[in-house]
Amino acid sequence: MTARTQATTASQPTHLRAHTFHGLDTSQPGPRLLVLGAVHGNETCGTQAITQLLAEFESGKLVIQRGAVTFIPITNPKAYELKRRMGDRNLNRNMAVTANPQDYEDRIANELCPILESHDVLLDLHSFHTGGAPFVMIGPQNNTGTLEPFSHAEQEMQLARHHRTGRSRHRRGPPSVGEGGRIGC
Repeated sequence: MTARTQATTASQPTHLRAHTFHGLDTSQPGPRLLVLGAVHGNETCGTQAITQLLAEFESGKLVIQRGAVTFIPITNPKAYELKRRMGDRNLNRNMAVTANPQDYEDRIANELCPILESHDVLLDLHSFHTGGAPFVMIGPQNNTGTLEPFSHAEQEMQLARHHRTGRSRHRRGPPSVGEGGRIGC
């Protein structure tokens, strides 16, 4: 390892922090929800919302009755630390397990993809730096495809309606590289 590599590695965040809460009502299994914040390091609203929710779970104000919820408040610690959209590259555009990680985001993907696989539903929180009405992006449609099988379209739509953002966008069919989500995991 060269001195430059050692310095670069030493200055990078070294872990991905996850918080999981499990419901104790085992009479009915429940869904497993994963909530991500700061996939892009300069989008901090999700991290702030998750921090507030964690405090409410810790205080007992919120409880999980069944199923589980996992929060990752800072999904891309390097980008977050740099206060930039990306660390080495855009994690949301290329996320797959790789045997030979080439950059920081590959290392995140190697940890994050198994977590994604162990959950039923993903809520990926993003934010804007300009004005505009909030919206919910939902999708894909229910399908049994090999890239992104999905069977929770109705639950997603109910969640979107509950939050009444005023706008919703539906992603049709499985994603392609560039649309984000569970690509390649």
